[in-house]
Amino acid sequence: MDSSVILTMLDELADASSLEDAFALSQKFFREIDYRYNDFSILSKDTDQTIKVVASNNSGLMHTLWPINEVLIPLCEKGSCTVERNTSPPWLEVQVARVRDQIHSAHLVDVDGFVLMFSRWAEPAFSSHDEEIISQVTPLLRQLVSVLKTHLGVLESDQRHSLSVASENEKRFRVYAELASDWFWESDEALNYTILSPNQKTTFQGFDGLAGKTLFDIRAKSETRLLKKWNHFLYLTNKHLPFKNFEFEIEVPGGNRWISISGQPTFDDSDGFTGYLGTATDITYIKQRELEINTAKQGAEKANAAKSQFIAVMSHELRTPLNVVLGNLELLLQTQLDNEQQSMLEFTQTSTKLLQAIISDVLDFSKIEAGTLDIEKEVVDPVKLVNEVVAQFQRQAEMKGLALNIVFESTVDEKVFISAIRVAQVLFNLIGNAIKFTDKGEVVVSIEQISKKLVFSVKDTGCGIDNADHGKVFKPFEQVAENPKKRREGAGLGLSISQRLVELMKGEIKFTSSPNKGSTFTFSFHSFPCLNRYLLMLKPITRIVKRDPLPF
Repeated sequence: MDSSVILTMLDELADASSLEDAFALSQKFFREIDYRYNDFSILSKDTDQTIKVVASNNSGLMHTLWPINEVLIPLCEKGSCTVERNTSPPWLEVQVARVRDQIHSAHLVDVDGFVLMFSRWAEPAFSSHDEEIISQVTPLLRQLVSVLKTHLGVLESDQRHSLSVASENEKRFRVYAELASDWFWESDEALNYTILSPNQKTTFQGFDGLAGKTLFDIRAKSETRLLKKWNHFLYLTNKHLPFKNFEFEIEVPGGNRWISISGQPTFDDSDGFTGYLGTATDITYIKQRELEINTAKQGAEKANAAKSQFIAVMSHELRTPLNVVLGNLELLLQTQLDNEQQSMLEFTQTSTKLLQAIISDVLDFSKIEAGTLDIEKEVVDPVKLVNEVVAQFQRQAEMKGLALNIVFESTVDEKVFISAIRVAQVLFNLIGNAIKFTDKGEVVVSIEQISKKLVFSVKDTGCGIDNADHGKVFKPFEQVAENPKKRREGAGLGLSISQRLVELMKGEIKFTSSPNKGSTFTFSFHSFPCLNRYLLMLKPITRIVKRDPLPF
């Protein structure tokens, strides 16, 4: 036996970085020891007198695994070994049985809690020569045991630390679970709930809750009518699929409650379905708030509808006497008047027309909100329609020194089926605003056909709109001007009404504007060209009733 080689190996063992490396080096150590025995092992003896293989020179007979094997051999009495058949895996029983059947004699040496086992398979029995060899090998093995114990101690320390960390984490997460508003659950393959965290007691308020039950056992009677929702839930659970935020109402003492539940399927090692685990949240408060909000919303909608109906009726009643007043003013202006009388009547006429325009806007706005405004379509020459509307603003534009021009493309259909009255109303609002907010330059009204859409534009060179005010343009009762202190006449409903009218015609309206550079308002919608053979089938065009431009 070369002791220098053995000592070198022991040094390597001492420097081994892990217990696994130490075991591997111990196998080399065994192979270098020259002795007459067929088997040599280092065993760990437990308090119950069972021994575990720590290392062995015969891996075919005494298997050494990582980590240390389960119990292989019980130490019944010194010098004899038997197989513990109740706890050993079958493949290990065969191997150990072979060792036991062929061992004729064995010598065990107790070293600091470890057992050194020397065994031989043939005669003669142990002699004085055997004792001499054992005495030579034992000191070296004691050093080996010392090295292995050091590594085992490190391993046990690491294991204790890991267990301590795991225990602390378990405590921490237990606190989290108790503080969380959610609660946790597990169910078996039949969806009976088996594990529930303590927080569920708050939801069920003394009721037994879900333990041993399914969702179907505790759902409220109202839930049985929601077939689509529950059929989808059954589909997911029958297919063993996850589900998330499934909301349902349950019946508990003291009043029903709402729960939102999420679950993930679980499977065993052979991919067999074992049930679900997941979380649940009591959402009763949220559902109560939703109900209150919906109730308040319905009440507000009813009140708004009543308000719109009232305004519509009152506005209609106000327009009748105003028309009489305007008619009488027209007659008075045709009589012999001095300058002062003429001026007073003209001022009264202007104010009355302004009041009439405001009432008309309020009436239209209330009809739109109440859903009673009709969009009647008819056969229209779109270019002629634009000319008729623009003609009513020529005098107003001339009085301000503005050019009012019309531009149209030759591709525009001659006859289309649209709502002439509502298109004219939008043009009235846009052209009136353009002239009102333009002090010099021009206003250009254009019409073009883009694919199957009619596109109307009104462009001016007026004061423009600041970027910060773009969001207010289509809001009712909002007015935007170059000088915020200079309030313009009107109710601030024109653009809001225009937007609603365009939307009712399934179109869109938009604008571009910059301060001191003017604005361009554009609205468009789908139109349908009318061929000659269809004209007799359609309602003839209704002449656009002349509407006086606003007197400002």
